[in-house]
Amino acid sequence: MADEHAQERTEEATPKRREEARKKGQVPRGRELGVAAALGGGLLALAFLGGTVLQGLMAVARQYLAEAGTMPLSVEQAQTLAIGLLWALAPVIAPFLAAGVGAGAVMALVQGGPVLTLHPLQPRFEALNPLAGLKRLVSLRMLRDLVKALLKVTLIGYVAYAVIRDEAPRLPMLMGMDVAQVLAHTAGAGLRLCLRAGLVLGVLALLDYAAERWEHERRLRMSREEVREEFKEREGDPLVKGRIKTIQRSLARKRMMAAVPKADVVLTNPEHVAVALRYDRGRMRAPVVVAKGAELLAQEIRRIAREHHIPILERRDLARALYAGVEIGREIPMALYEAVAEVLAFVYRLKGVVR
Repeated sequence: MADEHAQERTEEATPKRREEARKKGQVPRGRELGVAAALGGGLLALAFLGGTVLQGLMAVARQYLAEAGTMPLSVEQAQTLAIGLLWALAPVIAPFLAAGVGAGAVMALVQGGPVLTLHPLQPRFEALNPLAGLKRLVSLRMLRDLVKALLKVTLIGYVAYAVIRDEAPRLPMLMGMDVAQVLAHTAGAGLRLCLRAGLVLGVLALLDYAAERWEHERRLRMSREEVREEFKEREGDPLVKGRIKTIQRSLARKRMMAAVPKADVVLTNPEHVAVALRYDRGRMRAPVVVAKGAELLAQEIRRIAREHHIPILERRDLARALYAGVEIGREIPMALYEAVAEVLAFVYRLKGVVR
């Protein structure tokens, strides 16, 4: 059933889905990429500080070799010797650790940015289900991780074998070298091993990150039903929105019809369009369209006008121009001033009123 549900997820994840996943700490991160970055940071530090590190190691080696014959052999002395050795090596190793940790942290930020969430710490009772645990155990992800681990061990093992094979003919030469030369030669071989292993890890890390990103996108995919539900949550149910718009149009129409009795004149073309105009010289800069409509709405405007004894005049071109170019509640444009003024003057003469 889970596979069938995953197959139904054919739509790309929406920004909201991605943001929710990010809040839960679900971002694509390649663990191998962090390891490769840490190793690269350590190698970079070694490239800049190699000489200083080698001198530090030689100084520690000389000190402990010089004291080797004078130290009493006991458990307490061995513990003291081990602690002293760690303190002596700490300044030598610290730059590599700092560079590695810093590079790993930077790589984590580059991959997914800073993510602070407590969601992974929340108790999940489904994790106690033994069947779910068995499914995770035999999942494709576990198989992929197993293949990746085997491939990594195999490739790094081969790299180590190749370095040792290349160094094998030179091993007898080390018998005639002093300690400094032996350390320098060993450090060079170790550096070559680390560089080659780092290159292998880097390639594997990039492939792992690409696979992790693909898997992350696959997990975030949504079904069409999920996309529709999210749209409803964000924009509202289309059916509800349609009903709201219908109610709004009905209320606007009632307000418009309530304004028709206050009009000075209704212009028609004559059957299809009706436009009601009102002008109050003391309050208005220009005549205002208080109502307009076509077909059945035009008939309703004419009916109300007749009931309230408002003049109805046939002015085809003017009625069409006002209907098409002026919104309800707006003043008429200057281009129509003269034509409307003639109509209003005619109406006022009919009423015997001068405004």
